[in-house]
Amino acid sequence: MVDGVPADDLQLNAGGIINVNGNFSMNGNSDGYVSGTLSNNNTLNLSGGTALTFNAGGTYVHNIDGGAIPNENFVVGSNCIVSGVTVTAPTNLNENFGNFTWDCAGQSVDISLINPSLANIQGDLNITNTNGNDLILNNTINIVNNDFVVGASGIIQLQNGNVIQNINNAIISGIVKTEDQDGFSGAGNTSINPTTLTLNAGSTIEYNAAGAQNITGTAAIGANYSNLIISGSGTKTLANDITVNNNLTVNAGATMEVGGDDISVSGTTSISGTFSDNNGGGNTNLTNVTMQGGTLSHVDNVDISGTLTASSGTNTITGAGGITVTGATTINAGATLVNSGTGNNYYNGAVINNGTWSSPGAINIRFQGGLTNNGTMSATGTGTYTFDQFNQSIAGTQPIVFQGAVNISNGVTLTNDNTSGITIQGQLNGLGGASAFVNNAGRTLYYQNATMPMATGNFTVTAANNNVYYSLTSAQTVRNTTYQNLFISGSGIKTANAAFTVQGNLNIASGATLYDNGNLITVNGNVTNNGAATTTGGAAGISITGAGGHSITGNGSYQRLTIATAGNTTTMVDGSASFSVDNLIVSAGTLVIGNNTLTINTQLTGTNLTASSAAGSSMVLNGTSPNFLGTAGIPSLVNFTLNNAAGTTMANNFEVTGTPYPYFWYS
Repeated sequence: MVDGVPADDLQLNAGGIINVNGNFSMNGNSDGYVSGTLSNNNTLNLSGGTALTFNAGGTYVHNIDGGAIPNENFVVGSNCIVSGVTVTAPTNLNENFGNFTWDCAGQSVDISLINPSLANIQGDLNITNTNGNDLILNNTINIVNNDFVVGASGIIQLQNGNVIQNINNAIISGIVKTEDQDGFSGAGNTSINPTTLTLNAGSTIEYNAAGAQNITGTAAIGANYSNLIISGSGTKTLANDITVNNNLTVNAGATMEVGGDDISVSGTTSISGTFSDNNGGGNTNLTNVTMQGGTLSHVDNVDISGTLTASSGTNTITGAGGITVTGATTINAGATLVNSGTGNNYYNGAVINNGTWSSPGAINIRFQGGLTNNGTMSATGTGTYTFDQFNQSIAGTQPIVFQGAVNISNGVTLTNDNTSGITIQGQLNGLGGASAFVNNAGRTLYYQNATMPMATGNFTVTAANNNVYYSLTSAQTVRNTTYQNLFISGSGIKTANAAFTVQGNLNIASGATLYDNGNLITVNGNVTNNGAATTTGGAAGISITGAGGHSITGNGSYQRLTIATAGNTTTMVDGSASFSVDNLIVSAGTLVIGNNTLTINTQLTGTNLTASSAAGSSMVLNGTSPNFLGTAGIPSLVNFTLNNAAGTTMANNFEVTGTPYPYFWYS
């Protein structure tokens, strides 16, 4: 019956088409022979005793969701095409088919062919379209020396071993997922074992078992992987060398173990799980690597010829081997990159940190393309950071703390251009006489190592408004060079290794001591001293020189201070704090005491010493040996106190001008 009209025998010749849009019924004991196309778009009823045969070239199209495929005779060369399934698999899948094709553009869920299961195919098995969803096979399917084809829009999940047998040619353009612990292809106990396997460009093989699996090697399958995905859980181990022409993905929860085999990936390697190369043999060559909360663990060396990106989550590179990144390394905002282990990590391209950089151990890091920090970079470990091969800069808007040593290769200039300052807690040093460190204009170096910076090479810190801090909380050696602004802070004694000049300002913080070690320290700007400046005597000490006005502030102490300013310029003792000097020499210019107290413990020698009119300007002479006041000029004071029982020798007149009455006190 076709649309209600009874039919006995049916003969559909080649080229003929019947579209069943209503009800199609064949009475009992009737026969049907289809060499054309019978398309079931609604209801197909075959009464008991009906014999319907699909001849070679004949086609049955199942264009409905669910329903039953005719439980009839599909001869070799016939075609069964399932095209209408959206959410429910058809029944009667356990019969013998000729060619079987799944082409469901409307499929909206994963569908299992298990009730009953697809089992026997005398022709080709074609998975053409699953609309982005899985077609799941979990039983053995026998293909009698024909082809298994997965189209570019097809996704098939093979749940058990030996799922598809006796394949002649396997042609994969879409996605094949396998749970077989023995691997995808290449042996009798793998998911498939075709005579010839073709993995077309854009195809994907996914190992997704909830447990351990072997990853079939390239030689065993006779082809390179196009895309390879490692998912599920457990460890997926290379059974042999592999080549991935496009992308490799290691999903969260899964581990890919390279072992002693070779792996080469030409596209992007995305790591959300663990990529492990924990065997000293073999070669690991990756191109671009993106980490999304993943781990790259290596005993062997890992070469990344492209870029490395930590895009999200906490990402760890760990192991005793080395890693080399040829291109740029980027840490996105919100992401963390942890360098751990005991190996050496080489970053040959630019390193840009917008998230968090951490190196908690003793791993050694080498840079060749510079470092920019716009995030957090404080846990840098005790390993050595080496800037190698090319001139580079340390840039960015956020501070950097180097906990280990910083080395600069011979012939390389490293420039600090970080706007928030860098801190070096290990030794800063060059590896040759042509190594150079430059503190750029307006930039700050906090140096916190006992050994002086750049004992080998050049230490250039003369740019405008740049600052150098010796800020260790113990003794340090201050390198001889020309500074712009120099800060002595932290605590302990900071010892000059030779004479040096400060073009700008010198600042000595409370608790810190600057010891000249017999070397002259020349300051062309201002001096703020809340600590101590000590000397071995002679012609050493601190000498304030240069044209223009100068100021002295702070309440620290000096053992030897010389005022030798050019052009009779004025050096003003500013602020309300008091300070003391053992030996004060005013050899050029004028020293003006402001609203504060200048204490001389040993000797004052000067040509022009005066005081402001402020009532609080005072001089106190202390000590146990005679003071010596002046060689020329008339020191003019507001208040004067003599506390030296041994007396004071005055080489010239001086004047006490306090009002309404001069204050002169002798004890």
